[in-house]
Amino acid sequence: MGGNSIVPSASAQPPLAAIEAPPYRVPVTIFNPYDELPEDEPDQRRAPRSTTKVVGGLLAFLLVVAFMLITCTRAYVGSVPERTAEVNRQGLTAEVPKFLALPSLGSDGTRTHGIWVTLRADGTALVISSRGPERACFVNYVIEQSLYRDSCTNATYDRAGAPLSGFAARSLDRFESRVTGDAVVVDLERTRLGACRPPSSESCSPASAPVYRPTY
Repeated sequence: MGGNSIVPSASAQPPLAAIEAPPYRVPVTIFNPYDELPEDEPDQRRAPRSTTKVVGGLLAFLLVVAFMLITCTRAYVGSVPERTAEVNRQGLTAEVPKFLALPSLGSDGTRTHGIWVTLRADGTALVISSRGPERACFVNYVIEQSLYRDSCTNATYDRAGAPLSGFAARSLDRFESRVTGDAVVVDLERTRLGACRPPSSESCSPASAPVYRPTY
């Protein structure tokens, strides 16, 4: 038994690692973009966009956006009503100021500011601000004395708003107005500063021309 050798069977297969397979080659086709394609095949290559076309399209888009913005802005401005106040003439007595409170004009901490409206005998109107020119305190009309009085400085003014007594650098401020058939229409967009009282010359209207500022 020790001298006998084992002869492998003829049907035995060699290990897989021992089998050398031929190298596998993948066919590769190199495409040259400069080669002409066959006539029966459409050209699949995309031509680069022209810079002029891109810039032109961008400018056209910006013009459309600008036109839309301008149109919307004009429509909005046209739809915003003017800042005005209307006072019924039926509730006014000639030469007697009547107060109309306007919350948009603020307050002095105790009372809401507004306007004093006087219908004159000649059919025009005088509209005076209730905001004092010195400290923006409430200016009240004292009907028994036919004058205005500043609640902080105690300065007094006549019915036209001109200073009578006390310290006042200018007359009372006003608002422009117009009288229609049934109402006094007051322009609240801007305030006409009171006339200068010498020696004051700033933040007031000189005799030569009135000075206006936006109403706040």
